[in-house]
Amino acid sequence: MASLGSLLRTLAVHDSLQSILDATLEFLKPWQPHFARIIGLHADAHGRPAMGQLLAQWTDGDAQTLPRPSAELHPLSDYPLVSAWSDARSEPVLLADIRSEPGMSESLRAKVLSAGHQAAVLLPLYIEMYGGWHGVLKIFWAQPRDFSREERELYGVLMTALSMHIGGLASQKRLGSAIDDLAMVHHVGQELNLSRSFEEALRALLQPAPAADEAFVVLCAIETGPDGQPEGLKIISGVNPPGNPAAHVGARFRLADIPFARLYMSSPDVPLLIPDVTTDERVDPHARALYAESGTRSTMIIALTLQGRWVGLLNISWKRQVDFSDRELHVYQALAKHIALRLDHAMIVERLNASLEETRQKGTLLQTVLDIVPVGLVLVELPSMRPVLVNPAASRLLGRGVIAELAAVGVVD
Repeated sequence: MASLGSLLRTLAVHDSLQSILDATLEFLKPWQPHFARIIGLHADAHGRPAMGQLLAQWTDGDAQTLPRPSAELHPLSDYPLVSAWSDARSEPVLLADIRSEPGMSESLRAKVLSAGHQAAVLLPLYIEMYGGWHGVLKIFWAQPRDFSREERELYGVLMTALSMHIGGLASQKRLGSAIDDLAMVHHVGQELNLSRSFEEALRALLQPAPAADEAFVVLCAIETGPDGQPEGLKIISGVNPPGNPAAHVGARFRLADIPFARLYMSSPDVPLLIPDVTTDERVDPHARALYAESGTRSTMIIALTLQGRWVGLLNISWKRQVDFSDRELHVYQALAKHIALRLDHAMIVERLNASLEETRQKGTLLQTVLDIVPVGLVLVELPSMRPVLVNPAASRLLGRGVIAELAAVGVVD
């Protein structure tokens, strides 16, 4: 086991799955494997592997470094050997002779043999303390293999060591990503606070988005009815890629005319991520037709609230399919309250300005009426009896000096 100890020390300094696979297969050279892969596993809500992706590969003693780990997820059925033993978590699966292995279906047997594999070992990379499933290491031989007792024990130790190391690396990566996400939320939040227009705010919000230079952004205010429930949307601002027409600011839409609205209004402040509107089952036929008309393929929608009040809606969309990750979900969920506060503040200012303008217009109208009415009118302040408004007719009838004298002795009442 001295060489195993050397391998474990070697693994400790590697932080990429490809280098970990290379070091592991270098150690296993005496047993002459001819092919190996690490398949990453993604579990469903029940903790069972549901999707897989190729993370590292080794062939005939030479590393086959992938240009980058594949970001594309495939159904577990695309990895039938892994799928067939997906319940194995705590011990290696040793398949000494694929041709006679009783646990394999004939279709699976034919597929594995057609690839030139006649024996295999599956090492499940599962560790509860680091979140469960991380993947499976598959090792193949070109000839049937009679696994010795030493090998069987070795694969058990190797499985535990690799699970711990890869699980630890994944945990560190998640922690690093969480720190990066917090820094991004802080940075964007600061830019939102400093933005002088909605356009500046929307450009700041695009920073964490995938393919940000291709994104279309629309910010809407939610208009509520007497019962406080949302009834409509009003476009407040928008930002589009260069060469595209500007958003129809001021346009209004009734939520009753948008059946899809029920979905995103049911989860306020939580981003609804739809990578492909043409196939996603959550998109109803009416919404799918509207998306097709606008050329939208991917979208992110966030219904915004503040202290239980409906405030607005943020929609980011793309003309091509965009793959979302947990990062977009976490970052935009954290930014939702920043967006809602910025929008709510602007809407309060807008309502205040509208109220002041209405008051000014009413004052102008009143002044116009007072200027043309032939009856003399004097408005005084109580209890000082100081005249605060005198129309031209009163000035002509009494004279400005008379009015001042009357006010001084308290005669004007």
